[in-house]
Amino acid sequence: MEHQFSGKTAIISGAAGGIGFALAQEFGQLGMNVVLADIDQKQLDDSLLHSLRCLVMLSTLNFLPYLIILFNV
Repeated sequence: MEHQFSGKTAIISGAAGGIGFALAQEFGQLGMNVVLADIDQKQLDDSLLHSLRCLVMLSTLNFLPYLIILFNV
């Protein structure tokens, strides 16, 4: 059964661990595309292995140039 969030995209800051990672997993299971953003490269690399469909971005989302890059991907 297709979920109402299937095909939607979630951008999650702090996605390499904790609540952000749990949300990324849940959203992925709902069929969403997930953008993982975090400043911890190693944890992001590990997170990639556990996510269903994701784009990984090493960054902090409170810096305008990163946001510009993100939305132009």
